[in-house]
Amino acid sequence: MKVKEHKISLKEKEIAGSSVAAVESASKRIFKNKEQYATIKFTETGNMIRVPKIFIRFMVDVLKEMAQGRTVNFVTSDNEVSTEQAAGILNVSRPFVVKLLETGAIPFKKVGSHRRILLRDVEAYHKEMKTRQKKELQKLSDLDQEFGLE
Repeated sequence: MKVKEHKISLKEKEIAGSSVAAVESASKRIFKNKEQYATIKFTETGNMIRVPKIFIRFMVDVLKEMAQGRTVNFVTSDNEVSTEQAAGILNVSRPFVVKLLETGAIPFKKVGSHRRILLRDVEAYHKEMKTRQKKELQKLSDLDQEFGLE
């Protein structure tokens, strides 16, 4: 899996922190307009580029993370991950991930004796798992109300 990683310096953290509000405010205006792109102007060169609107939302998220001093990683969803990496993403044990793979809950392929999983499949399972958890919590909440246990 290719990961581009950059540890955030104190100066970068400060710059990101001072930029978040302005970029977030601009992004709200950008998403109100009907165009599928935004235009960014580089003051150093005067060059202007068009980028997909979603890039602006991504930029806001990155700045927020940087302002917190967190390391920012860029990973494409077609990358493959190991069972250990998948376990870390799902916050479960590696043997549990292996069980999910072997039961067909998450597709995978074998490379020699190693299992490889597409990151997008791990993310899809994670999203599904969160949705199921919310539904089950709602059921418990409904039962609490029904029996007056609140």
